[in-house]
Amino acid sequence: GACNNCHFYGTTFPKQGPQTWAPNLALAKERLHPKWVVDWMEDPQSIMPGTKMPAPFLPDKDLLNATIVLDLENKKILRRSKLHDISDNYDFEDMFVLMINSGIDLLCLGNNLNYDPDYIPKAVKAIRSAIEKNRISTERINESIDRIASLKKKYNLYE
Repeated sequence: GACNNCHFYGTTFPKQGPQTWAPNLALAKERLHPKWVVDWMEDPQSIMPGTKMPAPFLPDKDLLNATIVLDLENKKILRRSKLHDISDNYDFEDMFVLMINSGIDLLCLGNNLNYDPDYIPKAVKAIRSAIEKNRISTERINESIDRIASLKKKYNLYE
């Protein structure tokens, strides 16, 4: 993060000048109470009005446990759903049919909670099966490909 712009860490000096220097973070564990650190990070101005310490963005539990669908072209959040809202209520293939047919172009598949080394191959097989059964149209897949290619071109992301 940007903490080392102002804070010392051990013998390492901050990147910015002396007017911005802040306490040595290497000593924080010995000096500070955990509850105070949480309160400070959430709203430093409420503890020390006028401090130069910015309130960093710290995601809350709801945000950490959410799936966020972004519309990069229009710079907005399209929808947010709790983790497992779909996977707990639909079978594997249905889950992908719902996501892709709802307009999701990129799937970020987490495989950390219950690790399955075959998860990605199973996902590809489920999507392929849904396409073969015409539950997901090839036109829908091509729409995603076109949108992704358009964004890559717009932001010069081609290799």
